[in-house]
Amino acid sequence: MRRRDLTVRATPRPWPGLALAVLILASATLGRAESATAPRAVVSLGAGSELWLEGTSTVHDYESRTSTLGFTLMRDPSQADPADAAALDAWLRAGGLRGLDLVVPLKTMRSGKAGLDKNMLKALRAGEFPEIRFLLSASQLGVARGDTLPVSADGSLKVAGHQRAIAVKGQLVRGDKGVWLEGSHAMLMSDYGVKPPTMMLGTLRVRDPIVVHYRLLLVPGEAGGTKAVSNH
Repeated sequence: MRRRDLTVRATPRPWPGLALAVLILASATLGRAESATAPRAVVSLGAGSELWLEGTSTVHDYESRTSTLGFTLMRDPSQADPADAAALDAWLRAGGLRGLDLVVPLKTMRSGKAGLDKNMLKALRAGEFPEIRFLLSASQLGVARGDTLPVSADGSLKVAGHQRAIAVKGQLVRGDKGVWLEGSHAMLMSDYGVKPPTMMLGTLRVRDPIVVHYRLLLVPGEAGGTKAVSNH
């Protein structure tokens, strides 16, 4: 009798990167679906809310800011809208947030230098893409320290028609009238297909890295939407 040859074939193992990609895609899809079905929270932006970017050039530093922003929060359907500042703080700390949509109209951004504003709007193709938009897909709460609660957010940032996934870190700070959401995010303009502008026949060149800062006062009241909120 001939001895049968037995060949042991190893079962292929899933590629870890593929598994990770599937998990990320699944969680992102779940986040979008959850945000789509979550109701709008009766929360708006209060006076003093603003967003600004800071950068440098070969001649001087600069900043451009706005207090006119479109803002919408989505809430957990099982939780009621906050009736006052204390309830809003408790609502956020309990993880009631299910989505956030922040819209920055480019035409409202001002640096105090008309030439720089004009060139920046041109570089950002504001005529074709008039706004910057951040959509939150997931958030994580840290360990509270008194009135301050660290928070991180995953989402997508759309600038000049280019959309990229980003992770942002900030903090929630309890206030008398509401809760401040504040933080910053460093980025490169070139990551979004934006060529840093030049002026004065090329003698002034805006450098690629910028830092976006935000300080938003969340207050209970009128539901957010696509309308802009300004303190002017």
